[in-house]
Amino acid sequence: MQLHAAPLVGAHLGIDKTLERLRKRVYWVGMAADARQVVRECEVCQRRKENVQQVFHEPMTIPTELTRPNQQWFIDILGPLPVTSRGFRYVLVVVDGFTKFVTVSPLKDIQARTVAEALVNDAIMTHSVPEAITSDNAAQFTSELFSELCKLLGTNHIRASPYHPQANGRVERVNKPLVDVICSVATDAEHDWDLFVKTAAFALNCSVHATTGESAFFLSLVARLGLPLMLSGTCLRETISRLRL
Repeated sequence: MQLHAAPLVGAHLGIDKTLERLRKRVYWVGMAADARQVVRECEVCQRRKENVQQVFHEPMTIPTELTRPNQQWFIDILGPLPVTSRGFRYVLVVVDGFTKFVTVSPLKDIQARTVAEALVNDAIMTHSVPEAITSDNAAQFTSELFSELCKLLGTNHIRASPYHPQANGRVERVNKPLVDVICSVATDAEHDWDLFVKTAAFALNCSVHATTGESAFFLSLVARLGLPLMLSGTCLRETISRLRL
């Protein structure tokens, strides 16, 4: 099935997301059963499960009431991954806590300056300055440079407690699906995954998120329209319900 395998919209994201995309476009009798069979028989999906299923854990997210985009970002470093032909080994992953929008930056190293530059150039220059950033206690995030950057931006830096790392679970839960999609769209291109990492993020952002019931692109677009209900102070699900009216 071409839709399931298409890098930008399908990206081998599994049965549920394949069905969600199909239902928006077409219908035929037995469509769900056919989709399940295609995914079960997909060699790329099966090979991906064998290779990366045990690599990344998915900690539970601590419930936090967020009512608008850029209210809180969650950031993490993915890797080390196989070194690409261009020398990239890591990925900076940034997740907006409200929209679930994923922004990624391939990195050659995880020095504080490298990470800070990627955060500014790829995430902040695209989505504006967040009110707060949550990270773990990795050296690049506890550095003086990163602290000064947050002060300059007026951003509150929240560090997840070493005794409660689930506080940064929103971004860590993205890591495995992101790796899954990279492996799917970069089949037989282990040393070129950096060319596909933004494609993988695009596919995730186009998918309906289980928590919000909408895609990250939809929520981000509504926010850019400046609708006042985004600032109403309601909880996430109430806000989305009102968007559908």
